[in-house]
Amino acid sequence: GTFTAAAWTPESASNYTTDFSSSTGWTATRSQASITSSALSFSTITDGNNTSIAYELDANASDTWTLKAKIAVPTQNHNSTGYGQGVYFGLSDSDQTKKGSETQDFVGMKYMHDNIDRPLGGVHADNEHLEVTRDSMGSYGVQFGSNITANTTMYIKITRESATQYKVQHYSNSGYTTLVAELSTVTMSVTPTGLRYIVFRNVDDNVNQSGGETLTIDDIVFTNGSTA
Repeated sequence: GTFTAAAWTPESASNYTTDFSSSTGWTATRSQASITSSALSFSTITDGNNTSIAYELDANASDTWTLKAKIAVPTQNHNSTGYGQGVYFGLSDSDQTKKGSETQDFVGMKYMHDNIDRPLGGVHADNEHLEVTRDSMGSYGVQFGSNITANTTMYIKITRESATQYKVQHYSNSGYTTLVAELSTVTMSVTPTGLRYIVFRNVDDNVNQSGGETLTIDDIVFTNGSTA
């Protein structure tokens, strides 16, 4: 008889890095998230639509990993009524079709501003809405550091230290050696699982507001099984 080899699936996700010289593997919901000129342009506009882009890893992440990215904030266009503009960045169990206002598992962070600048925040969820979960952590996630102002280039490192713990660090240099601020270890009361998508999602996509800006995102590095 004939023999057909089964597709090999790793037990846990392989490492992944991209400088966005290619868009291979990334899928966006609409043109507000697009990969051009070797970078990801991401509009934080809140207009009632889902702006998300995702990359599917070859398997689920383990319980320890790091995820890094360069996120450049240009001149900010604030609104006047307090609804957030911004982005969630991290690992999710759901792809780009899922909104921030829909249930998912997630470990990561958010950059956000509304009528004023805001600090960064850590966000996690276990079959919860990112919006609702973020609010339960104090409206803006587990906030850390000072307010993020215009023309700031952030080097973000998210570390999942164990099944129930993670931290987020904000550096000012590409070598990730000059620390600006950090969210020390958060012990979660839940255990997010099935994380296999690197995602960027807009904030409050179910609310139609003016404001927002286009972030420039680059140099993503995912390292599985390590907290270094």
